[in-house]
Amino acid sequence: MTNDDIPSANISAPASDTTDTKTDGKKDAGQAKKGDAEEDTKSEAYWRKRFAKVHGQLDTAEKELDVLQRELNTNQVQYYSDPQKAMTEQHDRTDINDKTAKIDAKKKEIEGIKQQISDMEDELRKAGGDSGWAR
Repeated sequence: MTNDDIPSANISAPASDTTDTKTDGKKDAGQAKKGDAEEDTKSEAYWRKRFAKVHGQLDTAEKELDVLQRELNTNQVQYYSDPQKAMTEQHDRTDINDKTAKIDAKKKEIEGIKQQISDMEDELRKAGGDSGWAR
C-alpha cells in the first residue's frame, strides 16, 4: 500500500441545492444574493467576530489604563536628585497633571467602548441572535 492508494482528505461531499427555484427550475439570483447577505449579518460567526474585535479593544484600553495608573503612582513618590527639577515639579506638578489627564481620557475611551458593546448587544437582540454570541 502506498500514499497513492489512500484518498485525499479534501474530498468534499456534493452540495445540496437548497435555494429557491422558480417553476421552470431556474434559480432566482436576486433572492439568493439578498438572502445570503441577510444570513451573513445574522450568523453566529459574524456576531462573534464583531464582539471579539470590540472586546479586544476594551482589553487593550484597560491594560493601558492600568499602566498609566501605575506610572502616576510612581510619579507621586518620585524623588528628584536635581533640586531645581524637584522644586519645579513640587510647584507645578506637570508630570502628575499630564498622567492624570491621560488617565481621564483613557477612562472616557473605556466608557465609550463599553457603550459600544451595549449598543451591539441591543443590535444583536433586535436581529434575533443568541445573547451568548456576545461573549
